[in-house]
Amino acid sequence: MKYARIVNNAAADATTEDPVGRFHPDIVAQFVEVPDDVVDGSTLDPDTGAWTPPAAPPEAEPVPEAVGNMRPTPPEFKAVSFTFAERLALKAARQTDDVVADFFDLIDDPRLTVVDLTLPSTRDAIGYLTTTTPALLTPERAAQVLAGLPAPSSSGGA
Repeated sequence: MKYARIVNNAAADATTEDPVGRFHPDIVAQFVEVPDDVVDGSTLDPDTGAWTPPAAPPEAEPVPEAVGNMRPTPPEFKAVSFTFAERLALKAARQTDDVVADFFDLIDDPRLTVVDLTLPSTRDAIGYLTTTTPALLTPERAAQVLAGLPAPSSSGGA
Protein backbone atom coordinates (compact mmCIF):
# COMPACT_ATOMS: atom_id res chain seq x y z
CA MET A 1 0.00 0.00 0.00
CA LYS A 2 1.29 3.48 -0.87
CA TYR A 3 0.18 6.92 0.30
CA ALA A 4 0.65 10.44 -1.03
CA ARG A 5 -0.75 13.90 -0.60
CA ILE A 6 -2.43 15.30 -3.70
CA VAL A 7 -1.51 18.94 -4.31
CA ASN A 8 -2.87 20.57 -7.48
CA ASN A 9 -3.47 17.08 -8.92
CA ALA A 10 0.15 16.06 -8.30
CA ALA A 11 1.47 13.50 -5.82
CA ALA A 12 3.60 14.83 -2.99
CA ASP A 13 5.36 13.03 -0.14
CA ALA A 14 4.67 9.59 -1.69
CA THR A 15 5.56 6.86 0.78
CA THR A 16 4.99 3.20 1.50
CA GLU A 17 4.98 3.96 5.22
CA ASP A 18 1.79 4.86 7.05
CA PRO A 19 1.89 8.64 7.47
CA VAL A 20 0.26 8.41 10.92
CA GLY A 21 2.93 9.19 13.49
CA ARG A 22 5.32 10.52 10.85
CA PHE A 23 3.49 13.78 10.16
CA HIS A 24 1.35 16.25 12.05
CA PRO A 25 -2.31 15.11 12.14
CA ASP A 26 -3.34 18.03 9.89
CA ILE A 27 -0.90 16.79 7.27
CA VAL A 28 -1.85 13.12 7.79
CA ALA A 29 -5.44 14.05 6.90
CA GLN A 30 -4.22 15.09 3.43
CA PHE A 31 -2.83 11.63 2.57
CA VAL A 32 -4.74 9.19 0.37
CA GLU A 33 -3.95 5.72 -0.92
CA VAL A 34 -2.34 5.71 -4.35
CA PRO A 35 -1.13 3.00 -6.73
CA ASP A 36 2.32 1.54 -6.04
CA ASP A 37 3.86 3.16 -9.14
CA VAL A 38 2.96 6.73 -8.08
CA VAL A 39 5.98 8.85 -7.16
CA ASP A 40 6.36 12.48 -6.16
CA GLY A 41 5.37 14.61 -9.13
CA SER A 42 3.06 12.04 -10.71
CA THR A 43 -0.07 13.80 -11.94
CA LEU A 44 -3.65 12.68 -11.48
CA ASP A 45 -6.26 13.15 -14.17
CA PRO A 46 -9.30 13.96 -12.01
CA ASP A 47 -11.71 12.92 -14.79
CA THR A 48 -10.29 9.44 -15.36
CA GLY A 49 -8.41 8.80 -12.12
CA ALA A 50 -5.35 7.84 -14.19
CA TRP A 51 -1.88 8.69 -12.96
CA THR A 52 0.91 9.93 -15.25
CA PRO A 53 4.54 9.66 -14.13
CA PRO A 54 6.48 12.92 -13.89
CA ALA A 55 8.62 14.05 -16.79
CA ALA A 56 12.26 13.09 -16.49
CA PRO A 57 14.09 15.77 -14.52
CA PRO A 58 16.44 17.96 -16.48
CA GLU A 59 20.03 16.92 -16.30
CA ALA A 60 21.74 18.57 -13.39
CA GLU A 61 24.28 21.22 -14.19
CA PRO A 62 27.66 19.66 -13.61
CA VAL A 63 29.47 20.83 -10.54
CA PRO A 64 32.81 22.31 -11.55
CA GLU A 65 35.79 20.26 -10.59
CA ALA A 66 36.82 21.22 -7.10
CA VAL A 67 40.09 23.04 -7.29
CA GLY A 68 39.84 25.08 -4.13
CA ASN A 69 38.19 24.95 -0.73
CA MET A 70 34.66 23.71 -1.44
CA ARG A 71 33.59 23.96 2.23
CA PRO A 72 34.96 27.21 3.63
CA THR A 73 33.82 28.60 6.95
CA PRO A 74 31.47 31.58 6.58
CA PRO A 75 34.25 34.10 7.38
CA GLU A 76 36.60 32.37 4.90
CA PHE A 77 33.85 32.36 2.30
CA LYS A 78 33.32 36.11 2.55
CA ALA A 79 36.94 37.16 3.08
CA VAL A 80 38.61 34.82 0.59
CA SER A 81 35.99 34.34 -2.12
CA PHE A 82 35.24 38.01 -2.76
CA THR A 83 37.38 41.06 -3.45
CA PHE A 84 37.08 44.09 -1.21
CA ALA A 85 35.04 45.91 -3.87
CA GLU A 86 32.73 42.89 -4.28
CA ARG A 87 32.19 42.68 -0.52
CA LEU A 88 31.25 46.36 -0.39
CA ALA A 89 28.84 45.96 -3.32
CA LEU A 90 27.27 42.87 -1.71
CA LYS A 91 26.90 44.72 1.59
CA ALA A 92 25.10 47.57 -0.17
CA ALA A 93 22.91 45.15 -2.15
CA ARG A 94 21.72 43.51 1.07
CA GLN A 95 19.85 46.73 1.83
CA THR A 96 17.79 46.67 -1.38
CA ASP A 97 17.78 43.10 -2.72
CA ASP A 98 15.84 40.50 -0.72
CA VAL A 99 17.59 37.55 -2.40
CA VAL A 100 21.05 38.89 -1.57
CA ALA A 101 19.89 39.73 1.96
CA ASP A 102 18.44 36.26 2.51
CA PHE A 103 21.54 34.46 1.24
CA PHE A 104 23.92 36.47 3.41
CA ASP A 105 21.59 36.23 6.42
CA LEU A 106 22.04 32.47 6.10
CA ILE A 107 25.82 32.86 5.73
CA ASP A 108 25.90 35.07 8.84
CA ASP A 109 23.86 32.64 10.95
CA PRO A 110 26.20 31.60 13.80
CA ARG A 111 24.93 28.01 13.57
CA LEU A 112 26.39 27.68 10.06
CA THR A 113 29.84 26.11 10.25
CA VAL A 114 30.67 25.74 6.54
CA VAL A 115 29.43 27.08 3.22
CA ASP A 116 29.04 24.06 0.95
CA LEU A 117 29.80 25.33 -2.55
CA THR A 118 28.40 22.15 -4.11
CA LEU A 119 24.86 22.63 -2.80
CA PRO A 120 22.33 23.66 -5.44
CA SER A 121 21.02 26.43 -3.17
CA THR A 122 24.50 27.91 -2.81
CA ARG A 123 25.14 27.58 -6.55
CA ASP A 124 21.79 29.24 -7.32
CA ALA A 125 22.52 32.14 -4.97
CA ILE A 126 25.96 32.76 -6.46
CA GLY A 127 24.46 32.48 -9.94
CA TYR A 128 21.84 35.05 -8.96
CA LEU A 129 24.61 37.55 -8.24
CA THR A 130 25.38 37.56 -11.98
CA THR A 131 21.79 38.56 -12.86
CA THR A 132 21.39 41.69 -10.75
CA THR A 133 21.47 45.17 -12.26
CA PRO A 134 24.25 46.03 -12.06
CA ALA A 135 25.71 42.53 -11.87
CA LEU A 136 27.36 41.93 -8.50
CA LEU A 137 29.58 39.24 -10.05
CA THR A 138 30.57 38.41 -13.60
CA PRO A 139 29.86 34.84 -14.72
CA GLU A 140 33.61 34.24 -14.67
CA ARG A 141 33.90 35.43 -11.06
CA ALA A 142 30.87 33.35 -10.07
CA ALA A 143 32.57 30.28 -11.54
CA GLN A 144 35.72 31.06 -9.54
CA VAL A 145 33.71 31.43 -6.32
CA LEU A 146 31.88 28.15 -6.97
CA ALA A 147 35.19 26.39 -7.65
CA GLY A 148 36.43 27.43 -4.21
CA LEU A 149 39.13 29.67 -5.64
CA PRO A 150 40.30 32.77 -3.80
CA ALA A 151 39.37 36.14 -5.23
CA PRO A 152 41.97 37.81 -7.39
CA SER A 153 44.18 40.28 -5.58
CA SER A 154 42.77 43.75 -5.23
CA SER A 155 43.94 46.85 -3.51
CA GLY A 156 41.99 48.88 -1.03
CA GLY A 157 41.07 46.66 1.87
CA ALA A 158 41.28 43.47 3.83
